[in-house]
Amino acid sequence: MNHGVINDSNETNIDNFFIQLYDITSIIALPLAIIGLISNIFVLYIFITDRNFHKPTYYLIMISVTSDIITAISMTYGYSHILARTTDDNGADIMCQSAVYITATSYTISIMNLCLIAFDRYCNIVKAVSQFNRLYKNNFLLFVEISIWITAVIINAPLILVMESKNKDYGLCDFIPITNIISAYLIFLVIMLYIIPSTFIVTVYVKIIIFRKNYVSPATNNAEQIEEDAQKKRFIKALMSIAISYVCFTWPYFATILGYAITKKTYYQLRFTDKVAYVTSLLSRSLTTSITIISPFTYLLFDSNIRKRAVKVCKQLLGLESNRQRRLHHIRVMSSAR
Repeated sequence: MNHGVINDSNETNIDNFFIQLYDITSIIALPLAIIGLISNIFVLYIFITDRNFHKPTYYLIMISVTSDIITAISMTYGYSHILARTTDDNGADIMCQSAVYITATSYTISIMNLCLIAFDRYCNIVKAVSQFNRLYKNNFLLFVEISIWITAVIINAPLILVMESKNKDYGLCDFIPITNIISAYLIFLVIMLYIIPSTFIVTVYVKIIIFRKNYVSPATNNAEQIEEDAQKKRFIKALMSIAISYVCFTWPYFATILGYAITKKTYYQLRFTDKVAYVTSLLSRSLTTSITIISPFTYLLFDSNIRKRAVKVCKQLLGLESNRQRRLHHIRVMSSAR
């Protein structure tokens, strides 16, 4: 009898500890999610309102930014409900399944778009004079983009069926008991959403780096052409930084998913068998979603065209620009995204 009381007490203490952990995590993550939402909306506003960004590469970036906005909205909604305790058991299940599906779908669109952006840069730099690049590339990009959205919606749909919310835990979105089929599905997701995209992105950008390293600029280049080439390098650096951030920041999460698929242990089961591994897995999930916060600042840091336009918009919002300056053409046509 006493053993039963002690076990119940220990389990209650564990539950209370992790509920407090969720609260602390949510208190930290909620303002970050809001910052990510605002910054992504700001970058998207720049892309939409400035016609100089209406080019194939920036269109692809717009789609990635849009999917990051959706993820940030989902994060903000989820963390708000965790802190407010506003859902019952059924509502918690629906919120859990919806949040996981939306976030996974948005992530799929983002990472596959980064692959498509890498391919676009490869065509423009390494295969600039090829017939495919001149005649068929834009139609190909459109076809692949539509395929990406369809694929993202379909391959993540089973997550709705395999996720649930634990009754005792606010915010713990977990797998149902992992069967062989669920295990195979999780391995499939790791391959599709991490291994293949990461390998493709790294391979393509390595080829671009090698090409540019061996490329010899014509001796007749003037100062304008040299500056144009420097802009292209900075633009590629921005795209590479975003892509590599996805690869580096998300590997702990996908390694965790692979571990669950192999051991067939859920998040909740880890709580009682390996608390360190459980907390690590929780942090890996937060690290993955933090990509949506980092991405817009990376664009602003490395892309001078976006940065200049952002400064101008901020000045306009603060009333620091004269009417005459507002009438001037704010940025010259950018060759870096041709």
